Amino acid sequence: MHARVLLLVVLLVMSFPVFAQAQGSLCRIDLSSANATLTQAQAAAAAGDLERALGLIQRADQALAAIESRCDLEVVQPDVVLEQTYAGQGGFSVSYPAEWVVGASANANSITLGTDEAAANAIQTAEPNLTAGQRGTLVVYGTPAEIAGGASVERTLDGIIDYFASQLATSFLVRNTDHVYVLDGRAAASLDFAGASFDGMMIVIEIVEGREYALVAGAAAKGELADFLPTLQAVAASISAQGAAR
Repeated sequence: MHARVLLLVVLLVMSFPVFAQAQGSLCRIDLSSANATLTQAQAAAAAGDLERALGLIQRADQALAAIESRCDLEVVQPDVVLEQTYAGQGGFSVSYPAEWVVGASANANSITLGTDEAAANAIQTAEPNLTAGQRGTLVVYGTPAEIAGGASVERTLDGIIDYFASQLATSFLVRNTDHVYVLDGRAAASLDFAGASFDGMMIVIEIVEGREYALVAGAAAKGELADFLPTLQAVAASISAQGAAR
């Protein structure tokens, strides 16, 4: 609170909007609204309306607290070694564990991967039926509209994850839809979803800021998602636009 109040005082003497950006598209700092609110507070105080001035200062403080919360993000740095790499025709590449296989339905902007062919193919079914130890993963690369199958989707991580949360909720139990973080230096968002015979997670990671994203949906047998998570995060972090180093 005291640190933000100090920032409020500093803002009072500034006469121009303040913009900053960090952590990809997740943390966008625009202090111009808080600055305008503080200017109003100063005018109210000068006019002798202390109650209004304090109310405006409180509003600006709340706005700064919201920015601070959005920018103080968890950082995930995967440490799983991925020995194989697939280069898609749609301009992306993805790495995966040595023992995994590529599914039969790989195309220009998507690929299925799994611990075996059955798992790689199961991830595309309406209800993946996975047994103990099986892992299936779907990777889709492109613009928000492309990864959403042509649907009109907001070109932000929040917009993409919200769209898929609503779609998945028609068939599965969906949880933790507001998890945003930094995955290997890039902005990411995720949600959990579960069916009768599997537990899954969807990760959306920003590849080219504001333009291209990758969707990574992974499923494991019931109760095995926690063990699968480090590998799923590593697969998502490995995705890059072809020609771009990671």
